[in-house]
Amino acid sequence: MSDLLTTDVVQQFFYGALKDMPVPVSQPPGDSEAETWITFNEVSADSRTASNGVQRVRHLVQLHGWSHSQDDDHRVAFFMAIELLKAAGVRVFGYGMDEYEQDTGIHHIACTCEWWQR
Repeated sequence: MSDLLTTDVVQQFFYGALKDMPVPVSQPPGDSEAETWITFNEVSADSRTASNGVQRVRHLVQLHGWSHSQDDDHRVAFFMAIELLKAAGVRVFGYGMDEYEQDTGIHHIACTCEWWQR
């Protein structure tokens, strides 16, 4: 597989874009010992060649906001992460429902992002 498709590139980019987050950011399962945390994971990557011969890789990545807190900390962190990713050139398609998992006592919200690697 091409070096362009390695997960390391995506991880480096997303960690860099989210470096200013006030909560832990990691790959799943994340830091569930923290009160609130963010995770991200690559869903797919496919290579495309533009008409001028430039190869680009399209990465689809899921972003997740989690919290044990009963306030809106996970939403604040989640939307802050979205803004940081947008500023870094990531396209956010939209986000799902804000869910509460009663068996774990964890709030969770997620979205799918698109990042084009040149």
